[in-house]
Amino acid sequence: MNLTSTLPSSFQLSHITDQMLSSALESVGHHWCSDRQTTAAMIDLSALKGFLQNFDRKAWQHILLSTGEQEIFKSFSLEKRYTEWLGGRIAAKYALDMLCNNTHLQQPKWSSYSILPDQIGRPVLTPQAELPFSVSISHSHRYGAAMVSTHCSCGVDIQYLDEKLHRLQDKFSTPEERYVTAAVTDTLISLALIWTAKEAIKKCILSDQPALFTCTQVLSIQAGCTDKDWTMTCTVQTESNCQEITVDLLQWEKYIIARCTGGNHA
Repeated sequence: MNLTSTLPSSFQLSHITDQMLSSALESVGHHWCSDRQTTAAMIDLSALKGFLQNFDRKAWQHILLSTGEQEIFKSFSLEKRYTEWLGGRIAAKYALDMLCNNTHLQQPKWSSYSILPDQIGRPVLTPQAELPFSVSISHSHRYGAAMVSTHCSCGVDIQYLDEKLHRLQDKFSTPEERYVTAAVTDTLISLALIWTAKEAIKKCILSDQPALFTCTQVLSIQAGCTDKDWTMTCTVQTESNCQEITVDLLQWEKYIIARCTGGNHA
């Protein structure tokens, strides 16, 4: 199936073309742009492994990573772990390139800035004064995904359609939520929609909260322009307030991807 045919119009897909990267990366990653405030990118981690093996390690490290990121990268010993970590950074930096392009800002060199974890492990663009954007990263099986937004917070999650979700459904969803999503007749897909939506919300506005699923409730779901995309409305209850948040979801191949944003930067 053609990749672009599986995506709604709000998720236009194209190849990575940044001049800093070798043409070999063109077959590794893709991006979709939702609007001038948010962009997101996805990377094929299996193809990325081939890229890492075929090119000089020091050369691409200096192109893709800041000094601080290179130090973190060197600390990984497992191929799977450093491929996931690097793939998430490549996707996020490409998404930032696209956001800068959409808003007519100068694209910074990838090695001139970092995406480093804050005190609770959330990825943050540094230096913040020059890059006042939020970032979120996720990965599952073969793919990594990232989004960058002008909103003060954002969340993205990608989930492989794994049968284990059937076994775990009572841990992350209620009978009422499964009833709300029953219009999605494939049970595995409907469970994955609930899972990814709650994960994206967690990363967006609940990253400092210990509870993941109990404070988020699915209220409604609406089909999009195709049978592969949806919009979900959820309520999030914290100690201080209750708010509604909208999550955009899409199915691509055997994956579900969810994204959402919080408030705007001042």
